[in-house]
Amino acid sequence: MGEKVACRVSVVTSTRPKVVEGRFRHLLLWTDSFAPDLANAAMAFTNEPDVERGIARLFARLDLTYAIVAVESWSGIITMAAGYNNLYPLYFCQDADGIVIKDALPCTSADERLQHLDQSGFADFVARAVVAGPFELSIDTLTFDRRWRTVPPGQRLAISPDGRTLRCDIADHVFQGIHDAIPPLAQAVDELREAIDLRLVSLAQHGLVASEFSGGIDSSIVRARCLARIASRYRGGVTCRFPYLEFARESEMQDAVLMHAPGAVTTVDHRCFLPFSELSEVPWHASPTLASTAWGTFASVARAARQVGAHVLLSGHGGDTLFRWHPEQKLQYVLPADVARWLPPSLCREVTARAHDIAIGLNAGPGEGFGGLWHPGLFDPCHPTALLRSGVPGVHYVSGLISRDVLRAAARLWLADPPRDEQIQKAFASSVFRSDLPDALWRRPGKVDHLGIVYRGAIAARQDILRVAERSNELLEALGLPQAIFPAFAEAATRGIDSGNPMFSIMLAVSLWASQKKPGTPEWELREQNKIYETQLFIGNGGDDAKKISESVPCYSTI
Repeated sequence: MGEKVACRVSVVTSTRPKVVEGRFRHLLLWTDSFAPDLANAAMAFTNEPDVERGIARLFARLDLTYAIVAVESWSGIITMAAGYNNLYPLYFCQDADGIVIKDALPCTSADERLQHLDQSGFADFVARAVVAGPFELSIDTLTFDRRWRTVPPGQRLAISPDGRTLRCDIADHVFQGIHDAIPPLAQAVDELREAIDLRLVSLAQHGLVASEFSGGIDSSIVRARCLARIASRYRGGVTCRFPYLEFARESEMQDAVLMHAPGAVTTVDHRCFLPFSELSEVPWHASPTLASTAWGTFASVARAARQVGAHVLLSGHGGDTLFRWHPEQKLQYVLPADVARWLPPSLCREVTARAHDIAIGLNAGPGEGFGGLWHPGLFDPCHPTALLRSGVPGVHYVSGLISRDVLRAAARLWLADPPRDEQIQKAFASSVFRSDLPDALWRRPGKVDHLGIVYRGAIAARQDILRVAERSNELLEALGLPQAIFPAFAEAATRGIDSGNPMFSIMLAVSLWASQKKPGTPEWELREQNKIYETQLFIGNGGDDAKKISESVPCYSTI
């Protein structure tokens, strides 16, 4: 793991930090209450030859509420972090006292979280969810806590030891000078292929690799290049085959890809892969994230990757950013009508204004007109995000395609203006990887409408969704929303009505965050709470028409 060097271990409690001398790397620990043996345990970890094993041993011994973070002693880059089955969004800065890291939202109870909710934070979350997309690609996810300022795109929030808020610009000018020498087309194609291949080779040095394989163009490209360049370190694709008629064509495309380039594939049970599955197992989140609503997908793929021995899971590949959006294309923002009608007029205006500001920031970009979805602040492979470490120990989520070098190479190819056939899906990608995939995949009419799967997932997860909705009254009141709004919304969605509305996922994600249990809640207590929810949930309303329930909730016209 590299040469051992002297470092400090900072133990951050709910009151004050404690510094412990150690070796190997910076280690920062958060705990709800200071344990007397924490310093000794930290010392033992720093001397562990295997960092991963040391983290696991330390985490097993201590009831940590927040996180453990290992930081490279010289570069200051976070190399590993662990928390309550999840990795939290963390902000860090370098100051006179060394690396200082603070969690984005250090609230340990539902009551404490509710005390720091406000409508502006909710408006910011809705705006980011709509502008940035379903998985909030921005590393700077918001918090509702009014003690922390919202972080603009391309920047990180840095907190000093005395609580002062700093602002640290991380835009690294990845596109600086991109127009200076536009390469010939053939050279630009080779540069992009080589950039992606080198990224895969580099990732494979950190452990065996598996990749999420939907059968679409992006995941098929990642799989093909893994087979070509890191075959001995590649444990194959992880996929799901939905037994539904609307997914028959997707299965055909998967078969075509496998016939074109045979290789190992692990299949995941579709019941775990559906949207909203395993909501009862969502880990503790330090801030709201729409990824919570897709936790079953992430966790099931990670478990499958671990079962085949992989430590690096290529997922969330980022092909739409590389292959669909022109780097000089501007992000256009319009508040969807099915979002606006669920928001009171004042909150709707605030969401619209915030989303407009976010779009302007993203469109500005840090490099000579290359803005929009190409903002490097959206993708920072050196910094942990809420999905970088899955709920499965030892498995790391990594984008299959995105890195700074790949972004730069793709931008140079756009400037070289490759020919694009309008009859081909993602024609820009085909100019580089045409031979890697079967022709049927490039020329298919289009991907399946995934809205049907969203509806199926909501219906299948009905019990969990209604349970979360039942706990949302205090949350809705804190946000100034009618208390009946989300329970009725959830009732309708879980009967196959309007579950594709983005406001449903937004409200579900926020409710999951606000009502989550404090880490370490005894198992028997959770079981007792679940019994209460199961006996009290919508008693006598099982046969009510969902549309009538939905109509009883205030809906606001679009401004």
